[in-house]
Amino acid sequence: ITGETTHTPVLPCRYPLISCDGKAVLTVEGAKLGSPEMGPIQQCLVEHNATQCGFCAPGFVMSATALVAARQHAHRPINELDIEQAFDGNICRCTGYRPIVEALKDLIHRDLPDLQVPLPTEAVASRLAEPLEIEGAKWRWVRPTSLDALHAEMAKRPAGERALVGGAVNSITAFKLARDGMTLIETTRVPELRGITTDAQSGINAGAAASIEEFREACVKMSRDHPVEGRRMAACARALHRYLSKQRRCVSTIGGELATKTEFWSMLEGFGATARISIGGAEGPDAMREVPLGQVANVLQEHRTGSVVITRVLLPVNTPREFCDCYRLSRRYQQYKALLQACFTVTLAADNTIAAASLVFGKGDGWRARNIAAVQTAAQMVGKPFAEDTVMGLAAQLKEELATVFSSADPLGDYCILAGSSLLLRFFRSTVSGDASLGQLASVALEDDHRGLAHTEQSFEHIEEGIVGKPMTNIHAKSHFKGTSEFAMDVPEPAHSLFGAILFSKRAHAKINKIDLTRAFECDGVVDWVDARDITGCNSHCGIVMDTPVFAADNEVHCVGQPIGMLLADSFEQAQRAIRKVNVEYEALPAITSIRQAMAANEYLSGLENHLVELGNPDAAFQEDGLVTIEGEFYTGGQEHWYLETHNCLVVPRDDHFHVYSSTQNPSKVQADVAGGLHVPRSHATLPGSHPRGGVWGTRG
Repeated sequence: ITGETTHTPVLPCRYPLISCDGKAVLTVEGAKLGSPEMGPIQQCLVEHNATQCGFCAPGFVMSATALVAARQHAHRPINELDIEQAFDGNICRCTGYRPIVEALKDLIHRDLPDLQVPLPTEAVASRLAEPLEIEGAKWRWVRPTSLDALHAEMAKRPAGERALVGGAVNSITAFKLARDGMTLIETTRVPELRGITTDAQSGINAGAAASIEEFREACVKMSRDHPVEGRRMAACARALHRYLSKQRRCVSTIGGELATKTEFWSMLEGFGATARISIGGAEGPDAMREVPLGQVANVLQEHRTGSVVITRVLLPVNTPREFCDCYRLSRRYQQYKALLQACFTVTLAADNTIAAASLVFGKGDGWRARNIAAVQTAAQMVGKPFAEDTVMGLAAQLKEELATVFSSADPLGDYCILAGSSLLLRFFRSTVSGDASLGQLASVALEDDHRGLAHTEQSFEHIEEGIVGKPMTNIHAKSHFKGTSEFAMDVPEPAHSLFGAILFSKRAHAKINKIDLTRAFECDGVVDWVDARDITGCNSHCGIVMDTPVFAADNEVHCVGQPIGMLLADSFEQAQRAIRKVNVEYEALPAITSIRQAMAANEYLSGLENHLVELGNPDAAFQEDGLVTIEGEFYTGGQEHWYLETHNCLVVPRDDHFHVYSSTQNPSKVQADVAGGLHVPRSHATLPGSHPRGGVWGTRG
């Protein structure tokens, strides 16, 4: 606990509200920061027309505000890379990132006044040094302010009745898994678990309650101040830039990542980091143990019935002849779990032969990762020259060693085996091309494989006169960036409203023999159940042809996720709780799960016979001279895209009319579907609303 002010962007859905105690919270509604209408960041985004549906706009405002405020506080300039990294965790579905990023690039070149971000008062900030204990309806929340108090609190409850809560990852896990009556112990205000120090002799010493982003920044600082000793830290910084979003890194703690063995643990363990573990009740040297990260789980298991806390993690420096790097292979460059993570370290003798080597591969689904050390391949590297021939000569050995741990049943097993040797070759080439003293060893140079800054461009005809064709600002831009735009979820429900929870099919094709609602109606607040029998009008809807049932009809479901019916209750929580109590008895029927099966069964989408899309004359084109024909098959997992705004709808009956507040960008279709289902004129279904909804073209209905 340093006492310094920090400005941190966080994801509210991953940051417990109770953890805001003692801090100042700024939301988009307050981002004007003393300006009459909008702050400079909001105004700049409006000027660049950096919005469309507006559902993501508040998030961009707050990420930019946190960046500018933090840099102004530290008296550090902002560059374009900072902007891209600040927006790592912000998703925009319809606007595209070009105008958003360009707005912030323009902003940093302006004479920007100091943002007067409100800070917590002394009375509020002083609460951070005070212990906190709250008895809730389900859980007990405790925030100790010393390591002794933490051990004492843990000793009060058996292991199964308490959980340590650090940052985003294990906080959410604790909430999901916590049983009624459990004690959740927040560790972020324990001084012994806070702070990060860097040193050219000992490396990085980081508290377990420090955030992943604080650790990444320490790695960046260490690698800049001590380029040779900090090679390992530079590798960690590059890898962590791709790990999670900045908003999640800011609230995810080191201890939480180590305890749950995420990819962060995998990387540090691969680079030889150690952890200090405090054991409650022990005395002398036994009270604090320092162990390799690979042994942390054993120590925690050994003392599972007592009080044991990870206090710090230590990442050592490099020797001058020690080279290392970390690589992540994932389906997406950033914010996606690694299919394979590799940590390579080689120590070279004076004659550039390999004196020691470590090849560690991390495999997992992001959580509960496990490391695989290629011990035999690393041993065979020792004594050989650090040359491409050596790496290529050991490729077969490395593949064989990896094949013993990657299951042949794993669809990505073969890929990871091949990728392992390829990454080792990349490591060699990047090492010799990045160090002048090793340049004579390189047979092939490799350019930096890290992605550069994004380049954006928009081309349009400039209209000098008139109105038609001129670009214009979104008429809702101001309300979007001020956070005052009203989406469907913002509309207050009238008194005595009922809330629905939909029962979805769990079978691809089946007959429904029975729906047992007994246990559901035993839950508090449940009012009614509706299904296809209650629809007085048309039980179909879709965008092109009316071939999609609102609810499954004739006691038959045709896909996983098809709506069967809906429970109505007095609250959303009651409806969600009750729907999980519904029991459905299915009788499996043959299911078609591929295009080939559908063609063989002559099962085509109904109603599309007159919707033939035809362009050109393919028969004539194939008769042209010099035509090269390529034949083959291509499969794609293409599907409907992901929409930002949660699908929701509020219907308010008024006499014989229905006012519908829907998260849609196709109000005409919703009007037609509602009127058709209720068997009323379309004029009796109205959709009030001032602007289109979130996720362009996605929320059609």
